[in-house]
Amino acid sequence: MSLEHWEAFFRNGPITPRSTQHGGNYDLEIHKAWSDFFGNCQSGTRILDIATGNGAVAGIANETAWNLGRVFIIHACDLAQIQPMRDVADAAVRFAGIQFHPGIAVERLPFPDASFEVVSGQYALEYTDVPAALHELRRILKPDGAAMFILHHAGSALIMNAPPGSYYVALRHRNHLGIMTAAAVFLSAVPLAINFSTLPVAPGG
Repeated sequence: MSLEHWEAFFRNGPITPRSTQHGGNYDLEIHKAWSDFFGNCQSGTRILDIATGNGAVAGIANETAWNLGRVFIIHACDLAQIQPMRDVADAAVRFAGIQFHPGIAVERLPFPDASFEVVSGQYALEYTDVPAALHELRRILKPDGAAMFILHHAGSALIMNAPPGSYYVALRHRNHLGIMTAAAVFLSAVPLAINFSTLPVAPGG
């Protein structure tokens, strides 16, 4: 969808693109993955959620803080002109304390160097200029900070229907640091084997 389509979608108030049982937010494995990640944060942790949309992941961070009796300092940005505090029905409670930043590109963040301990993003990096975005996220993340990104599965309809072209390929496993090809790889309908052990790679989140 175009940026204008996303903005129209967010104005209608949904938190995620699909119906869920967890108060309209992500549930099951996705919710647990984010809850576990944010559960490692202590009170006062500064969190930046990128491509936040109507605040799905930022909301899980807030929920995790409440459940643990902690307070996180949460900022959430999106390239779209989002207004979750206006458009989401229970925003005053769900997003209490979160500062949203509309119209912000991940490649050009308006934050000082080393200003966040944690960065999060779901279905975010694949919509950016990945090398530029990672460079910028590294700039605003503290040296001992943590980042986690959930990406579209390689076999998802979004990826399978993507036009042939050059793409960065990222791999994340629960028992290994994420990695990504350092250069774009041409992908098409023709199957391609990618050996990360022989290609130049970059940190992939």
